[in-house]
Amino acid sequence: SSSDPKGQVGYIATNGSLRVTADADTPIGQALVLGSTDQVFAKFKLAEESNAEDILVKKFIVSNGVSVNTATPFRPSGTIKNIKLYNGLTPLGEVGSLNGGSYSMPQAIFDLTGLPGGGLVVGKGQSFVLTVKADLASALDSGVSSSTHRFFMTSTDSDQSTSGTQNSVDAIGVGSGFSISTTNATATSGLVIGPTS
Repeated sequence: SSSDPKGQVGYIATNGSLRVTADADTPIGQALVLGSTDQVFAKFKLAEESNAEDILVKKFIVSNGVSVNTATPFRPSGTIKNIKLYNGLTPLGEVGSLNGGSYSMPQAIFDLTGLPGGGLVVGKGQSFVLTVKADLASALDSGVSSSTHRFFMTSTDSDQSTSGTQNSVDAIGVGSGFSISTTNATATSGLVIGPTS
């Protein structure tokens, strides 16, 4: 043949699906001591449920619901520092302090694009648990006692440091290139967040 013969064409029947929920082993509410280090604050389960394709997670945003029993000039978001994200014992990233977001809901934004392969891969039909650990500032280091901190993921505008609505997870289907987001979630594909508190 003088031209390229047409071979078989493969189609992806459905796009990937990623569900993020609080893991059953996430810590229960407890009193923590200012100045303590490597405290486990949350565990999130990521599961690819469509069994259609691998999912590449490029960004992971954790919000911190903050309340405090003292006057507004105190900034209890500074009480939490050195926030770390782990996959099992493997460190995925660290941010020095909560940033972005509002006074009552500061965030830890983990950019995972520096990992091998450009992010964290959740294999099709697979799941794993990410752990969030952090240090508490001491009283001398502006740690605020009587503050309450609850780490969670939001399905609405999570990255408030950028314009437009952002998901807590920035991910794409490895095979399809499909953006895994809450806005295009269906029964078989997209991003489902919650409950994550």
